[in-house]
Amino acid sequence: MLRSLPLMLLHELLVAPGHHVHQQVAMEIQQRADPSSLSVVARVLDGGFQSLTYTCSDDKTIAKWFGHILARIGTPEAVAMVSHYARSDNPGIAAEMQYRLERIHQQVAR
Repeated sequence: MLRSLPLMLLHELLVAPGHHVHQQVAMEIQQRADPSSLSVVARVLDGGFQSLTYTCSDDKTIAKWFGHILARIGTPEAVAMVSHYARSDNPGIAAEMQYRLERIHQQVAR
């Protein structure tokens, strides 16, 4: 179902409240690995996860969705975003992005 949607619509769904498929939308965005997704990822990470409380997941778990998107995009700008959010005031976001940054550096070292 989501594969047939334009990326722009997926971006809107990612930030829109009132539905329960945010994780699936994030996974589809991850699969597409399009740098145009960077701004919407920043929008979600900067705005917090209030609309995602229905998932019953903690912030670190939700941040993992976005860490995967950024790592999959893999551009210097995406890696810079991981580094930026590794210093987040939100401990869950910071912990996940620090982990993701370590994984990126490990892959580069191979």
